[in-house]
Amino acid sequence: MATGQFPLTSDGTIDWNFVFEDPADGFVPDIQNSDTPDVLRRKAIHIAQTLHTRDGDELRLKKLLSWIDSIVPENADDTKKLPKMKESILKLVRELKIERINRAERFVEERNNTSRAATSERRQTDKTNGTLNATKKPLKNSFYVLAVVAIAILAYIAYGI
Repeated sequence: MATGQFPLTSDGTIDWNFVFEDPADGFVPDIQNSDTPDVLRRKAIHIAQTLHTRDGDELRLKKLLSWIDSIVPENADDTKKLPKMKESILKLVRELKIERINRAERFVEERNNTSRAATSERRQTDKTNGTLNATKKPLKNSFYVLAVVAIAILAYIAYGI
């Protein structure tokens, strides 16, 4: 599943529970169905690469690939160790799931806070001429602050106040 194909939740973020846990296409069942260390390794690498495609993800991806390599070394063929390898990779994948869910929740919270701040600011705008109500937020517009400071300086120079 490519990131562009991930299903969305009602708040517009990716449905990470579905992406990770869907019985047909989820990352967790895919890892659980790995029958050799090589298949497990390839699937784990694919998941890491799928989730880390943005600019700035390179370091995180490199770290994940290093962890995967330490859990399932290249050319690992000892099927006796496969259950322990799966367990470790599943733990890593579930940590990625929790991380993604938390990031999505923070995104929604920040978006909602930004929306509330914008709504609050709009409500404080004078509806008659579209200017900010100076009694409610006198320091909001830097132009007015500069004008007041300039007038105060001129008054001080002219009148010695």
